[in-house]
Amino acid sequence: MYLLTWIFVTLFASLISGASVYFLARTEIKKHYSEKEARTLALIEAAKHEIRTPLASLVGLSYYMKKKSAKLNEASRQPFLELVDASETLSQTLNEFTDIFHIENDAYCFSQEDFNLSQLVDKVVLEREATKLVTDNHVTITTHISDDIWINGDLKQIKRCIISLIDQAILQSQHGEVTVTLKKSARNSDTDVHTLLIIRDSSRGIDQYYADHYLIPEDYEKVSYLRGHPGRMLALNLAAQAAKKMGNQVLIRSGIGKGVAFVLTFSDPVVKPHIKKTKELPAHNDNTDIKEAYQDLLKGARLLLVDDSETNLMVLASLLEGYGAASITKVKDGGAAVDMSGTDQFDLIFMDIQMPVFDGIEATRQIKKKIAYRNVPVIGVSDGQENELVSQTEEVGMWATLEKPLREEELTQVVLDVSDRVRALATRQAMAS
Repeated sequence: MYLLTWIFVTLFASLISGASVYFLARTEIKKHYSEKEARTLALIEAAKHEIRTPLASLVGLSYYMKKKSAKLNEASRQPFLELVDASETLSQTLNEFTDIFHIENDAYCFSQEDFNLSQLVDKVVLEREATKLVTDNHVTITTHISDDIWINGDLKQIKRCIISLIDQAILQSQHGEVTVTLKKSARNSDTDVHTLLIIRDSSRGIDQYYADHYLIPEDYEKVSYLRGHPGRMLALNLAAQAAKKMGNQVLIRSGIGKGVAFVLTFSDPVVKPHIKKTKELPAHNDNTDIKEAYQDLLKGARLLLVDDSETNLMVLASLLEGYGAASITKVKDGGAAVDMSGTDQFDLIFMDIQMPVFDGIEATRQIKKKIAYRNVPVIGVSDGQENELVSQTEEVGMWATLEKPLREEELTQVVLDVSDRVRALATRQAMAS
């Protein structure tokens, strides 16, 4: 009896000891991998910053060279157009790679905002129609878009998702047509509504078995449409993962002779339309300088540009030329900007947020303390990273934030929104002097 009791106690103690060792080891392993993941995330974030900063300059410089080459003949201008495409592709690939890694590790911070999905889809289609991808593949895009469908979500990621799906459909529709349909779809009741974005190509189509492998990275070789374009796998995988994290879904539907349909479902409730506060830019194409209609937007205004990169300052200054500004002053760090605000009066400031010596957040905070600058708009310029500095832009009173590499249309939209205040400040200063 005592022997059995001793054996039982020994076995029970061994079991408890073994379980303790197992759970301690498991905890240590989890801790190890958690620390390893954190180090990897930090390394990728640092590498992204080191790569993205000169890359943004390269993209901006390519746009600058494209603009300056506008008067050249087509053959002479072609290398500049190719440079723009190559630098854009490189920038996009870097962003897709790092975003996938952050999403997989639950380290990506999705924003939440209400926006008009109908307008977004229409805008994306217009942008894609003007791309080399459409002209090279001889594709036409037809749209069936329901008016005023509003949703809540991360505008940047949803736009990227739509672009990825449309571009894939274009690649699969050589000498054909891509149809983009946006509509509401009731599921069970009048209140249970979701939104469907259906992007259909005009290809021969594939068996549904192979369509199910579109979004599995390790199986992309099974999909004939992806074999010749392995880089597309990255974009499609990001679209699927980002959609899933936002509570949406990407579905692939196909059949022999039926083409391929990319279906993006939005499960969030449709929100009521909001009054758009921004002024609308006129329609334009790549051959039209959108600043021609806005030559007096910043008439008489004095601009201050702050960036630690000489290339970025040159690109930004070139984009702002033609708005009628009286002067454009450039400085290379936040401290110099603060000093200049003490001796000169500016009507509009473009402030780089991430600078090594004196960052743009602290510079803006100090400038805004001056009575003469409390109403002067400061436009933040970031490298696109979601970090602590970028999250403080509203807190220090920045009017808006632009992301590098700067695009002329986005810049013009911000200038248009802020122009009334800037011109008023410039007029007041002119009368005072």
